[in-house]
Amino acid sequence: MLEGDLVETALPVELPLVDFAGTTAGFNHDYDATSCDYIFMEGSDVCYTFSVPYGGTITGGITGEYAGMHIIKGKPGSDACIAFAGGVTGDTFTDQTIEPGDYYIIVSTKLPSNEIDFVMSLDYTVAAKQTVTLNVDMNTQITLGNFVAGTDVVDVVGDFNLWEGAELADTDGDNIYTYEIPTDFFVGEELNYKYRINADWDKAEFSNDIYGAREWTVLTEGNVTNDLFNDVATPTFDVTFKVVMTRQIGLGNFDPAANTVGITASVTGDIPTLTDNDGTFTYMTTVSVEYGDDITYVFNIDATDEETGNRVTGAITDNTVITVWYNNDDKVNIDVDLASNLSIYPNPATSELTVAFGLVNTANTTVQIVDISGQVVKSIDMNSRSLVNVDVTEYAKGVYYLKVTNGESVSVQKVVIQ
Repeated sequence: MLEGDLVETALPVELPLVDFAGTTAGFNHDYDATSCDYIFMEGSDVCYTFSVPYGGTITGGITGEYAGMHIIKGKPGSDACIAFAGGVTGDTFTDQTIEPGDYYIIVSTKLPSNEIDFVMSLDYTVAAKQTVTLNVDMNTQITLGNFVAGTDVVDVVGDFNLWEGAELADTDGDNIYTYEIPTDFFVGEELNYKYRINADWDKAEFSNDIYGAREWTVLTEGNVTNDLFNDVATPTFDVTFKVVMTRQIGLGNFDPAANTVGITASVTGDIPTLTDNDGTFTYMTTVSVEYGDDITYVFNIDATDEETGNRVTGAITDNTVITVWYNNDDKVNIDVDLASNLSIYPNPATSELTVAFGLVNTANTTVQIVDISGQVVKSIDMNSRSLVNVDVTEYAKGVYYLKVTNGESVSVQKVVIQ
């Protein structure tokens, strides 16, 4: 294969090129287009290759009849155009940005000149050296108890300080520690580094990987990192709030068909609507919170807060379920005793519904069947009976509430008539 005929056999050159003479004579017409231009790709073409060690700019040009000079990174068809000069007698370009790496020069022509002699020049200017500032956020490590601000220190080790360590400072108290590397770097230069707590290699980032380190490639500007120690963000957990509304239903303060239960809580983002998922009149919602957060919250009925005022969860360190009775009603224990001794069957019911009271004294007990609109469709005084059978064939199919009142104790359960 002819040297210079394809990019795979490109002829190596070193910059700068000053009045570099060449020819496309004897080479084949191998390429029809590049990402730079296609007009000057209709005749024979010759390929060169060069490298630049650091970022900077290139300036150059070509003279020759219908000459085109294409500088690309990558092979034609998947290349990126870095610079182009082409015209009836050639052309020039100035100060085109170039990154470190390997590049190809394809010199070609257009008909009617299938082959041309040419002269090209190409100069490379290294970009000004840049400062690099390292920032590492320690807030998660503080939250997790791995770092104590004001007591512990964080340092950085890297190839720029022979892995000996340099301490970072937090001058504004935001727990983001900063270090400006005193050495300036060429654009495209790669830095390797990692952070440690108290200069302890056992408390270094990625300590489970002996070769684990961060990489930073120097940019033409904006060389400021935003690192998170160990790349660990503060963990989040699900907190499920449950509020039992049966007492409020019994007291007439809440109608499941007409009223809504809400919650106001000190969490980020919208709170999903509370719902009664299992028909027990326990309304629930789940939110996501960060490790260590405590949540101030209060439930409400139709946006009117419960009488308890604000509640506080305490620090959240795991997935958590919090269950309370609305208003922390002092009748809750009585209600639980009544509900635990109450049997309602079958549920769903098709013809007859049985209500049995077990050990509960029913001398002063009333059973009411309430439809979903809140209307009492049947009321029964137990008169010390321990069991009552209710004919439900006269009622429309659907969901009802069975409300049992025993003195000051109230229990509400959902029943379905089919």
